[in-house]
Amino acid sequence: MPTRILGSSYHHFGHRAILDERMSTRRPFASIEEHDETLIARRAQRPSSRGSK
Repeated sequence: MPTRILGSSYHHFGHRAILDERMSTRRPFASIEEHDETLIARRAQRPSSRGSK
């Protein structure tokens, strides 16, 4: 099986403005703390456990 290299971009940790209602894409988080915790938890998962093939 070929090795896959996965990348990511800026996660906006602690950036409260990304939850502003004026953003074109609404994030499903009640707080920036919830956002950060969710991203950290997802980052810790193996890609296959997130449904990637």
